[in-house]
Amino acid sequence: MKEDLLRSMLEELFERSGERERLIKDLQNLIYSIASEIVENLPERTTVDISGVGRLKIKRFKTNMGSETMLTINGEAILEGDFSPEKSFYLYNDYDCLVTVASLSDYINIANHLPEIIQSFKVNQESIIDKVRGAIDNVTQFSKMTDIPSA
Repeated sequence: MKEDLLRSMLEELFERSGERERLIKDLQNLIYSIASEIVENLPERTTVDISGVGRLKIKRFKTNMGSETMLTINGEAILEGDFSPEKSFYLYNDYDCLVTVASLSDYINIANHLPEIIQSFKVNQESIIDKVRGAIDNVTQFSKMTDIPSA
């Protein structure tokens, strides 16, 4: 009887463990799909700091075989569920390019702060747009001031 109860408890434990792993992969895949869109649409080195989450940055990892651009959180890569959280590996087997996958808590933080993260990237881009427009206006105004009237 006790043995049956223990076996049943172990089976429940293993089911929970399997469910946990499946959910972690699902979460990673969801966050990775959003991260991939951000990487595809914003320039490399775009960086935002989110209170309670950390620093998100679009970073290019360069190796002797090529490069990959990834969204990172506090320096760790946001990757799909094929890569376990906190696992480290050498990109393209290049020993000079160690990549560490973000922790589970980082994936959870990102999921819980997605609207704030997206808004921060938007504000970042708007700030750059405003600076570039201002610089263009300054050059345009300077050019108008220095125009020599034709004779």
